[in-house]
Amino acid sequence: MTSSKLTQLWNPEVPTNQLVRTSLRPLNEQGQLETPHSIEVKEFDERGITFHHRSPLNARRAMLLVESPRLGRIAVEVDLTWCQFNRTGRYTSGGRFVRSIGKTA
Repeated sequence: MTSSKLTQLWNPEVPTNQLVRTSLRPLNEQGQLETPHSIEVKEFDERGITFHHRSPLNARRAMLLVESPRLGRIAVEVDLTWCQFNRTGRYTSGGRFVRSIGKTA
């Protein structure tokens, strides 16, 4: 991802809870989008994301869709690098941003 695209996605002055909606769509081995997962963002910075979700993810790559009051809707490809199952019955996963797909309608 280019630095300017990352700067658009990340602003340390805007709290993470101002992200209106986020969802994650796993990419299968053919690069096709699968069923979206609802996620709760835990951390979000210029390099990547950490988030909670209720069901396991079977893909290593995914499309993150973020709707922000400041930027509108943005799609970013994420390389999912780790996942943990928590005692609360939820999963926590994280990964690094690979590339920006850009703003969506």
